[in-house]
Amino acid sequence: MVEILTTINKDSQLNLNTKDGKFVKGENDIIDSIVWQKGLSPNMQKNNSVVFVDVINILEPAPKSLDEAKGIITADYQNHLEKEWIKQLRAKYPVVVKEDVLNALGK
Repeated sequence: MVEILTTINKDSQLNLNTKDGKFVKGENDIIDSIVWQKGLSPNMQKNNSVVFVDVINILEPAPKSLDEAKGIITADYQNHLEKEWIKQLRAKYPVVVKEDVLNALGK
């Protein structure tokens, strides 16, 4: 793969880009648009570029490793903390709407 990239990208690093990894349905629109079977997909146009996918293997659903799930777990925990923090703030500082000030803003 490195040899191909080096050869094609002699003049510009924008000639050819590659991305490899495991993909889950719903996480990449290009991957979602192909038929999930081993081999090369047909060429597709995307943002004035030609794109194709080489499916090496299709894995059965399985639990994610800690490294794969760490970002999702961290984001979910941060959302949980934020909701709890907002709940505490609302309990400590109740929202009071001053109708006269609100009406003055609308004029």
